[in-house]
Amino acid sequence: MPTPRSLLRWPLLLTAVLSSGSVAAPLHLGVITSITGRHAALGAQQLAGYAAGVAEIKRRKLLGNQSLTLVVQDDISNAAYAVLAANSLAGRNVPLILTFDTSDSSNALARFASKQQRPLVLLDGQRGGTASAFVIRLTDLNVTAKDTLIKFRKQLGKNANSEHAIRAYLGLLALATALRTTDINNTKALAQALLKASMPSPYGTVRFTSNTQTTALLSTAR
Repeated sequence: MPTPRSLLRWPLLLTAVLSSGSVAAPLHLGVITSITGRHAALGAQQLAGYAAGVAEIKRRKLLGNQSLTLVVQDDISNAAYAVLAANSLAGRNVPLILTFDTSDSSNALARFASKQQRPLVLLDGQRGGTASAFVIRLTDLNVTAKDTLIKFRKQLGKNANSEHAIRAYLGLLALATALRTTDINNTKALAQALLKASMPSPYGTVRFTSNTQTTALLSTAR
């Protein structure tokens, strides 16, 4: 099993790959995914979506002249390592962390985000979980396997039929629209700005909701 020290090498290996390459001072966002372990195949699909999103943000200048760098940490498909990864990213002072709920790490990460008051953006659909204004979820999208390959083949290549790749791609684009006019050093304002983001897509409008809203809706449904 990798040690925490080996875990921390991943950002140095992957940041340059996912950088937009702009000459402007980069905006660094944190990403936690499974590069190794039982969820590594899903992690690879997520990374493909993130990479395509970074390229599209650069092409469309969604952040103006500011470049974007994703600092990626491997959680080795393990909840304990996901928290270590979050601590490492916090040490790098990233304004928010993107991840998927592909392991049992979401509640631990939600507690971390709430304590740190640092937005955690979960790119899965609405599943409930720890209620916190700093836990933000991408809302459900109408992603069906029979449609996906045609819609994002150019951007995502062989991953065009992957829901994880599509969510990483669209989620990052919607995120960029909120970040462009937001003070990223004000994490409360940043969390609120994400909730106001709205972007059309072939799979429906891309929006974010806080876990406080999601939990309330699920409680009402019961």
